[in-house]
Amino acid sequence: AGQEAGGPAFTQQPQRDVEIRVWGQALAADSVSAVAMAHLAALYNQRAREGGGWADYLTGEQYARRSLALRVNRNGPAAATLVATLLAQHRFSEARAAAAQLVAREPDIPQYRSLPGEVAMELGDWSTAHAMLDSLWRERAVLSIAPRLARWAEINGRLAEARTLLDSAR
Repeated sequence: AGQEAGGPAFTQQPQRDVEIRVWGQALAADSVSAVAMAHLAALYNQRAREGGGWADYLTGEQYARRSLALRVNRNGPAAATLVATLLAQHRFSEARAAAAQLVAREPDIPQYRSLPGEVAMELGDWSTAHAMLDSLWRERAVLSIAPRLARWAEINGRLAEARTLLDSAR
């Protein structure tokens, strides 16, 4: 059970397909909706992570960029999705620039401040990763931040701390 001949069965994928159809209909009704585009970007990225395929990352990137082309103010979710999409594609320099722009626009949101640290880890920029991620320690219980801090702890050989962070987040 749970496995098919073609690989793992992703139980959320049918639901994701429905959500993509619904937000696609919303976008068809309002073709300049930055919100609908941002939601579609996030949904395509999620489906890609669930096994949907590489094309979903590319589609997610396109929707995120279209959303941001319409507006950048109060559109942090689209920018964060763009960073995630670029990271998934290993386009780290572009991800760094997009993360820096997002944090410059919305510096008070810890989840956004964690993105430059995550990108820095991928680039091997340990001093930036250290500064960015250590500054988020008070936010370690936030579900989207805990895994980044746990990965940083793991990379630095602090396995027990990494496990504790993940257990607490769970």
